[in-house]
Amino acid sequence: MKTTSLYLAAIMIPGLAIALQSVGCSSAGDRPAEADAPDEERTGAAVGALEDCQPCPGAQACGTIMAWIDDQPAKSNGNQQCCGTPCDGVKGDTYGDHWQCVELAQRYFAKKFETADKWPVGAAREMCDHAVAGTRVHWKGDGYTPVHGDLIVLDGGAYGHVAVVNTVSGGTVDVVEQNSSVDGTNTYSISKARCFIHADKNTGGGGGGGGGGGGASCATLQNGYYCGNDRVNGDPNTLYQCSGGAIASSAPCPGGCQVMPSGTNDLCTPVPQRCPCHTAVNNACNYASMAERTACGVPSGGCTSDQDWIDGYYAQAAVCSSRPPAPARVGVFRDGVWLLDVNGEGYETSDRQVWWGAPGDIPVVGSWEGSGQAHLGVARVESNGMMYWHLDVNGNGPDGADRTLQFGLRGDIPVVGDWTGSGQSRVGVFRRGMWVLDTNGNGYDASDKVTWWGAPGDMPVVGSWDGSGRSYLGVARVESNDMLFWYLDMNGNGLDAADRMFPLGARGDIPVVGDWTGTGRTHVGVFRAGAWYLDVNGSGGVERTVWYGGAGYTPVTGAW
Repeated sequence: MKTTSLYLAAIMIPGLAIALQSVGCSSAGDRPAEADAPDEERTGAAVGALEDCQPCPGAQACGTIMAWIDDQPAKSNGNQQCCGTPCDGVKGDTYGDHWQCVELAQRYFAKKFETADKWPVGAAREMCDHAVAGTRVHWKGDGYTPVHGDLIVLDGGAYGHVAVVNTVSGGTVDVVEQNSSVDGTNTYSISKARCFIHADKNTGGGGGGGGGGGGASCATLQNGYYCGNDRVNGDPNTLYQCSGGAIASSAPCPGGCQVMPSGTNDLCTPVPQRCPCHTAVNNACNYASMAERTACGVPSGGCTSDQDWIDGYYAQAAVCSSRPPAPARVGVFRDGVWLLDVNGEGYETSDRQVWWGAPGDIPVVGSWEGSGQAHLGVARVESNGMMYWHLDVNGNGPDGADRTLQFGLRGDIPVVGDWTGSGQSRVGVFRRGMWVLDTNGNGYDASDKVTWWGAPGDMPVVGSWDGSGRSYLGVARVESNDMLFWYLDMNGNGLDAADRMFPLGARGDIPVVGDWTGTGRTHVGVFRAGAWYLDVNGSGGVERTVWYGGAGYTPVTGAW
């Protein structure tokens, strides 16, 4: 049995491929006509011409990630969901109009199976008639059994609809889609498909004549993560998440997938890199160790130890000098999966997807070893009511350096900060206005600091508000006018004239903090269903808006 204990697999999302021309899946809307839809389809009413289209009620904000299929997100078309108009007005983008059904289908096939750039079609339903090289069309009634990663093309309206098959169960397929359902998922009857399109490079099964293989399946497996060759009957170089007897998600393993002993989640094998540039600072490349620097042919520049290189950076004059703080980047966490914006450019191919934790865990981030680089962790309340912290101390995934400690109780809110100014992050908890801080890193003992800041119902925040490097306390509180007010202890002295209070955000927002500009000073922001509203310069206003994640995700920040 695979358990949902800690696991980690770092996966770099494959490079973008060029996509096809704008294909209106679309102009009459993506939803198949109700007459063509089985009872279990959540498709809503038939869609008429564009000018008559009624957007699906309850759609998420434009561009919000609704669901994932392998490493590709399905995004909401916002106030134009289920219609042919891009919510953000972007037409003819790399993979088609935003965020139409064909845009996801073409993007998924191009990136996962390296199919040709363009499908010579003008509507989704025509993909059956004009499939590109490297794909095979299986028409309705030929006996073919679809597999994970196939495209299902449906009739309905003037343009039809296309979605990506996630799982197959009996006579239905569960899919991930754009511009139809408001959560990016749906269930269609196999008998209602106009055709299925299978990629030659899809090794998960199928692709043969009628009655092809059944593909990957979790039907007999416990919840957890499995390589494709570990009883899943899938791609051996893909890691599958099994939940409730079905495949909840999957992700490719560029370095191969490692089958672990029974009772432990499988994981992706890390891909070794040659001479990586770990951190770019002022056009300089930071290396992880003296040995790595030497292997890459970089002169010593006066550095005499590995710690010099961890604490410093290689400048143009080959001098080892103090490294300025790296700016905080955004990220999201859900059910043990982390997606991290490593370069601050929003969602793109260089982002990092990591598994660490399990559903129900609370994500925490800190520089556990004091290097200045943020590493991951989770806080988990066990059956005994105690809160346990599981920390990836060196950022290398599960290894002997990882640490588990008990600190806190059920109902506490975990907090992380550099309580002493040592450069090393420590843990703590917030309990209805009381803070208990592990000042020496030993877990709970008599030397821990207990202080009060805030009240029951407040949301705790921690930051170096004055740029000193030492963490101070704060809370965000929803007042009676539904505005979110911040109360910050600016100098760590408790209540005094230096403290700061200001409004930013509203009821329902999640407070976030970070050193957004790399100055060493922490500023605030809020996360609202995938939209990040950031106070970049400490003015108390919003100077930057970032889209990353979506409703149901927990925001995280750190110098990744």
